[in-house]
Amino acid sequence: MAFKTTFLCLIAVAAVSNALSSHPYYRDYLRKRANERVERINKLPATLSKPPTTLIVDTPLGNTNGYSAGLKDVITEALTDFYKSTGGVYWYRSDFWTLGDPCSWYGITCNSTKEIIKIDLHANNLTNGITAGITNITSLMHLDLSHNARMYYKVPTELWEMKNLEYLDLSYCNIQDELPNQVVGPSLHTVILTNNKFTGLLPTWESSNLTHLLLDGNAFSGSISVSKIASFEHINTLILSRNNFEGSFPDVNAIGIGREYLLKTFWLYENPKLSGPIPSSWKYLTSLQDLEIDHAQGALPNSVISAWTNIEHLSITNGELTGSISAGILCNSTLPKLRYLSFAINSLDGELVSNTNQPCCGMPDDMDTVDLSSNYLKGAIPSCLVTGYAKEVYLHKNYLSGSFPYDTDTSRMKNLRVLQVCDNTLSGGIPNYFADADTSELRQLGLCYNQFSSIDTSLKDFFARMKNYFTGCLLDHNPFSCPIPDYVPEYCNAACSQCNTGDASFLCDECVTNSLCGWCDQTNTCLEGEYGGPKDEYHCDSSQWKYGNPQLCF
Repeated sequence: MAFKTTFLCLIAVAAVSNALSSHPYYRDYLRKRANERVERINKLPATLSKPPTTLIVDTPLGNTNGYSAGLKDVITEALTDFYKSTGGVYWYRSDFWTLGDPCSWYGITCNSTKEIIKIDLHANNLTNGITAGITNITSLMHLDLSHNARMYYKVPTELWEMKNLEYLDLSYCNIQDELPNQVVGPSLHTVILTNNKFTGLLPTWESSNLTHLLLDGNAFSGSISVSKIASFEHINTLILSRNNFEGSFPDVNAIGIGREYLLKTFWLYENPKLSGPIPSSWKYLTSLQDLEIDHAQGALPNSVISAWTNIEHLSITNGELTGSISAGILCNSTLPKLRYLSFAINSLDGELVSNTNQPCCGMPDDMDTVDLSSNYLKGAIPSCLVTGYAKEVYLHKNYLSGSFPYDTDTSRMKNLRVLQVCDNTLSGGIPNYFADADTSELRQLGLCYNQFSSIDTSLKDFFARMKNYFTGCLLDHNPFSCPIPDYVPEYCNAACSQCNTGDASFLCDECVTNSLCGWCDQTNTCLEGEYGGPKDEYHCDSSQWKYGNPQLCF
């Protein structure tokens, strides 16, 4: 449905920007960003598990034939108690549980000496919580109880002390608990506690083997200190997003020559009280591949970012970053592996690049997304950003100006899926190279809230082709000359008026005193009463107007 609202003739231009936040394209944009994060979170755990290694002790009692008879009875009893306490009769699968050898029970894996090394009962409708008896299975290396949404009870303290436990996944269980001050399990390499209700401070993690720590989607609080992670130099994945951490972003220390941090995935976003400048010490995180933070402040640290030569996904959003983006970052000349770039919702200004003739130098063919929306960027748009060097381009809500960039090479436009430049001050016409290029992948074209004045006649075939592909076409709030070509689809919401085109501004006369408080030409024909009036830059100059009865404007 087309976005429509009534702008009163006495409201300032700022009202346009506020209304834009409820525009369909903007809601779809935010929804898409949120869905992308969920998808990436869900994919992570599947990549973190690795086969159990060897036990710290060959067998609990040094018996190469498996558990002793007495210990086997203890473990069988502990598993039976776990089955009953977690509503085993209501599990989705409970094959052979409580019958015969536990090694044959659903979800249990044993090694060649009949010792239990893995329990995987994820998404199996378990309830209540983990019983302490499970910790008697000292041979256990891998425990996955994730996606059992009714395991509210606290986790036994002994679980965090198990000597052989390497992999622990309790994500999406709604557990209400605090972690101990120290997690001492020496073998832990992966801990996933995503989407629970853990509270309290970040504990000290003493395992020198810890490589993957996912604590996102809880209510942890306090400051973040990487010194609490004994293995930080070797950690690969650290996800602390969507919590209540506060203070400044954590510093890291320089390490010796010939050594480097192995951190590849680092997420801190949606901690509203965690903010401040990006630490200069982050230049040592040279292995980074995926960084996502928000609420960063201060000047964009181009020199720090340029040190992340392995970065693939870079998202620093929803903050107060200032300054300009270096050409090396946008062009990929310093970040050759970059495929996703977002500095959305900050206070960046300046031109995108100083040389608009060759601005995208090293941008690869498989660049996925460039999102620089909601900043104060000005100047021209680099031609590469509208001709398919990236699959999705979001430049809306800036101060970009000038005409659409012209590029004779449109071969890459076959990659372009989304082009969103709404709410800028772009002018001129919609370029004809859209007609000649392969735009079969294009699904969203957002040009609304600009100063475009013409639609090239050669675009007839383009709009005809796109009728079958478009999920979003937004041409509204532009001063197109009349008449709008009949081949432009109605759902693009293009509108025109002689007054709006600028070259006929002398036709503007006075505000019409009707319920819309619109304006009219000299023939008293009402012109777009529901839009922004002469306060919008692309409408007639305000000196051409005299207002009617203000009471009729409200």
